[in-house]
Amino acid sequence: MNDLISVIVLTYNSGKTVIETLESIKNQVYQNIEIVIADDSSSDNTLEVVREWQDKNQICKMQIVTTNKNTGVPANCNRGVNACSSSLIKIIAGDDLLEPDAIDIYYKNYLEKGDMMIGMGKVKLFGNPTSLQTEYCCESYKLVQLSHKEQLHKMLVSNYIVSPSVGILNKDMILKEGGFNESFPAFEDYPFYLKLLDRGFSFYLIDKVLVDYRIVNTSMSNGMSKRYMTSMSDYFFLEKSRLLIKHRRFMVLVKQIVRYFIMKSKCN
Repeated sequence: MNDLISVIVLTYNSGKTVIETLESIKNQVYQNIEIVIADDSSSDNTLEVVREWQDKNQICKMQIVTTNKNTGVPANCNRGVNACSSSLIKIIAGDDLLEPDAIDIYYKNYLEKGDMMIGMGKVKLFGNPTSLQTEYCCESYKLVQLSHKEQLHKMLVSNYIVSPSVGILNKDMILKEGGFNESFPAFEDYPFYLKLLDRGFSFYLIDKVLVDYRIVNTSMSNGMSKRYMTSMSDYFFLEKSRLLIKHRRFMVLVKQIVRYFIMKSKCN
């Protein structure tokens, strides 16, 4: 089997880094790949450099989807998903890199495990990583080696999934689960992956570095921007609190009510 795999590259003002990302996709061992650029209304030269790269490399299986206003990461993910020709999807940011054998390994694991098991590879941090970010990655590797019940309960406490390292997802599954929640524009991964765990999906570890994950001081989550903090607090009160009640995590609920009231006050 040699299925077409769509790699969605999420871009927003990624003109300085996206070519490295595209080169890492072009140089994959697995070659039956469609590239989908999902651009969230970049104000720099992202689209220009992407089109120049496409013309130079004569990449025929490539498309660009964009919008006339910035809509946030989840909506950008959904545009990319809807544009994919393949039922198999890998999502990567326009400043991260795939190791040469990444798609091949993700694909083989997907065929072996099926839709309900989601492979997560390891990442190599580069740029300006902190010791806390390195520790976070190590904690995520531990999480995905736990039972489904333990994964769900830990994820109800906090986000332990390193999103760039998550492997191939099925397009039909993403659409069936409602896609990425656009109500929380500053982050897409935690609400989606927690929902999957609640639906019975599980994660597992692919014990190999498959993604080079760029850490920059200007990243949204690293900087704890007002938009990011607002999305987190809104998500808690609109969605996550219901899951905590459903799974009887009442002490966690109380602690997070206090935490998110503090965060909310910082946003005002």
